[in-house]
Order: sequence, then structure tokens, then C-alpha cells
Amino acid sequence: MLDLHGNSLKREVCPDGSPDENVFDIRRGVAIVFLVKRGQKAGPGKCALYHAELWGKRQAKYRWLRSHGFANTPWKRLGPNPELYLFVPRTGTGLDVYESFVKLTDIFQVYSVGIVTARDNLTIRWTSHDVWTTVLNFSKMDPELARHAYELGSKVTTKRIKQAQEDLSKTGPSRDRIVPILYRPFDVRYSY
Repeated sequence: MLDLHGNSLKREVCPDGSPDENVFDIRRGVAIVFLVKRGQKAGPGKCALYHAELWGKRQAKYRWLRSHGFANTPWKRLGPNPELYLFVPRTGTGLDVYESFVKLTDIFQVYSVGIVTARDNLTIRWTSHDVWTTVLNFSKMDPELARHAYELGSKVTTKRIKQAQEDLSKTGPSRDRIVPILYRPFDVRYSY
């Protein structure tokens, strides 16, 4: 990874204290990442991670980038820690204090990404009444109309839409199946 820095949100400055500018007119920092997959199975010693960085004014970065390529960039090989897998070099500064705390995976031994619908426009609503209306409408709609009404996109086949409608018909739509969900922290919504 070639870290071009320039993160104005972090108020980044060069190591010598001079201004550091982004190569684009954006506030986030920028990096160039080269990822190479060679068909090997991952394992100890089979993966390598290299890092280089560039600080300074925008025009100076442009000049440096024009005159350097992958082969003549001063890469530093990193040995990522399996617990963190950082893409940047880290000294031990503060790491021992950080590692002295309890790991989140020890506190929350059961965890998941939560509900993943991939169809939030169809399946998630603000109120139970909205969910019920959606269920009734969707179950009776023409599949193509349902695709457009609920923004299902072209990847959802007509066959899949019909299957979902048939599932609703077989079980008989029921208000008892509407449940509150924690969509995001402090954001209670409803789903069927």
C-alpha cells in the first residue's frame, strides 16, 4: 500500500510539521493499493504485505508519482499481527495499553452481522402498519410491478418474486408475523 496521506479530517501534517495536502480535492486520505493473488492458499509465510508513504504538497506528490513506479518505490515489508492485520507500520507506542483491555470478542461471545435482507426497500418499514400494507400489496402484485415498486432491481428474477409471493399465499398473511427489529442502534423498525 502506498499511503498518500492528505486526510484533512484528521488534520494530518507532514512528520516535520509542514502542511500535507491531498492529491484530490477531498477530505479523506488517499492510498494506492496493489493486491496480487497467485492462486496459493493463504498460510504462514505465503502472504507478504508492503507499505510506503508519501507526505507533502500536492504538486510534489504528483511529481514523485510520475517519476516512480512499483519497482522503484521504497517499500517496507510489514508483519501484520493476526489480531489486527494493520496495513500500516505500528510501533509499540500505546499498543501494550490497548492490548491490556478486554477484547470485544471475549465480552460478546455470540455475535453476528444481524439481519441482512438485501431487499430493505421491500422488507423493512417504519411502522407495523406499513409492513402490513406492503405484505398485502406485494402478495397480489404483478411481479414486474413489484420489481419496480420495491426497487428489487434486475438481479431478482421474476421466478424469485413469484416464489416469495407464493410463500406469502401458502402461509396466509398474518399480522402476528410482524416484528420490531433493531435496524441500527437506537433505530427500531418493523419487518415481516
